[in-house]
Amino acid sequence: MFELLPSFIQERNIDFDIIKPQLAAHLSGLLNKCNTYFPELTMEQAATHLWATNPISENIEAKLPPSVPSKLLEELFDISSDSSLRTKFREMLLETLWCERSDEYSTASSAALEVLGPFSTAMTSMKTKYRARMNIDHDMCMCLVKIPPRLDRIVAQHQQQVSH
Repeated sequence: MFELLPSFIQERNIDFDIIKPQLAAHLSGLLNKCNTYFPELTMEQAATHLWATNPISENIEAKLPPSVPSKLLEELFDISSDSSLRTKFREMLLETLWCERSDEYSTASSAALEVLGPFSTAMTSMKTKYRARMNIDHDMCMCLVKIPPRLDRIVAQHQQQVSH
């Protein structure tokens, strides 16, 4: 997973036993942070939330667990049978679709937006003009290449910022 780590440690004569606890703590902190955004779901919870990503699927009621509230089930049945919504679903973002239909399907809309919440901010930021104009080809190339960058040459090419 970390292909360059052994060579990095060897080049700098770093004692791995010293940094191992720090690396473990850092990776464990990252895992905990990810788990706060994306908690593990049971199979029933996952099935309960699956409808939010595809509300127009055929026979959606059969795919839901019995614990789904009847009001939500009723609204999902109406949504799945709405032919005009099928075309909109293919053309629009999920968040936009649910926001537009919040008056008509209040229970389903609020539940879907709660499920899609962690993903909506990432989707929105990706769609901004800044992201649309940004060219990340060079950065992606640097991330995917297995050749270590020559940082000393890169740093030498840039002028230091003077202090005020």
